[in-house]
Amino acid sequence: MTAAVPAETATVAPAAAPERRYPEPASLAGLDESQLAGLLGQPRFKRRDDPAEIWQYRNDACALDVFLYKTGKDGRFTVRHFETRGRDRRPVDQKDCFVGLLKDRDRAGAG
Repeated sequence: MTAAVPAETATVAPAAAPERRYPEPASLAGLDESQLAGLLGQPRFKRRDDPAEIWQYRNDACALDVFLYKTGKDGRFTVRHFETRGRDRRPVDQKDCFVGLLKDRDRAGAG
């Protein structure tokens, strides 16, 4: 009589979750206030200089200034311009800054 030999069990590592794809900074153009807040949250700084509002988002590496202007008869504000800058006054890659801010929001559990 032969003893049964257990079949080898292969251990399968769990598949890594695909890395999130973040939008390009150009996707900010045309967003209204609620869409912008939905994407990046509430700004750290907000200033109104009619006919514009300036919203600022920042982290340790950079700052993103978003310029919203009133559009149409409804008086809603929409994004017409944005710019990034390094917090240490050095130039920063616009996409790196934008994605960094989105990742910060994800880590905070609001994404």
